[in-house]
Amino acid sequence: MKGYESFGLLRMLVPIYFGCIGFVFAISEDLWGTVGTISQSEIGNSKRRRRIIRWVAFILGLPILFICLRLGVPMMMDLPGIMAGEYRSVEGRVTDYIYGMEEGGRAITGQLTVEDSSGKLYTVLSIHVPGFIEKGDRVKMDYRKYRTTGVIREINGTAFEEFGKRHWGLFRIITRYLLFSMPVYSFYMLKWRYKRDRKNNYSICIYHDSFVRSIWAVGILRLQSVVVMVMAVIGIYGIILEVYWGLLVSGNYLGIVCLSTLRNKKLILKEDKFYYRNFKQEVEGKIEEIEFVERRKASVGDYSE
Repeated sequence: MKGYESFGLLRMLVPIYFGCIGFVFAISEDLWGTVGTISQSEIGNSKRRRRIIRWVAFILGLPILFICLRLGVPMMMDLPGIMAGEYRSVEGRVTDYIYGMEEGGRAITGQLTVEDSSGKLYTVLSIHVPGFIEKGDRVKMDYRKYRTTGVIREINGTAFEEFGKRHWGLFRIITRYLLFSMPVYSFYMLKWRYKRDRKNNYSICIYHDSFVRSIWAVGILRLQSVVVMVMAVIGIYGIILEVYWGLLVSGNYLGIVCLSTLRNKKLILKEDKFYYRNFKQEVEGKIEEIEFVERRKASVGDYSE
């Protein structure tokens, strides 16, 4: 298959998946202020005006989130089937298409819609569509269960392509991401980021227990996802494993949302005042109003100058 499926899936999956993650983190920062520090320009600005801007950004961003989930979730649900080499087939006529690149060119995939003998339409989002295909052509198409990737096996009775055996390159990319993403994120948040922030505004990073536990929980979910991928590659794949994979995908999305709302809060010290922001509120007061600061092993990191 010359790598068309792997390239096409990654070309769509990477921006959609990370776009969804970026949206959740960005909205949590803009809407509730849980991600970044409180900049000095924000201090003293109208809270009402900021909230209006944040809610407008949230409402306008909802369609983007819907598109990411609508396209991204089926793609991720297809991954174990791709690793296991599972696919379905349909024969019919072409009703709509978007051209891909011709043979010998860069592996950019198109989109194809096929109508079977009963009138049912089958649309595959990532498939190599040659430049010579036309509406009305008879094709045999192999596709993954959730129709995110596929190949045209025959065009008007002439053999064209077939699925490859195993997508080892795709397998390595995905498993490495699942294995190392949370350890890297944990190191960045808990060990490195506060050093950068404290130079800017002398902030105190406060890590809540629930945030630290959520990092571990998402990390465990991703380790289990690696196990599912390995099982699929060696041929252990069925409805039970598919359902379990669906639960892991859902848990991963929920974990991202949870981390976005629990990321370290910021306590800013400026002259004789302090400013604190968390998920629910923004607090402003004088330094002498702070009664005590308690440092615990997992929940509070008192890093200030």
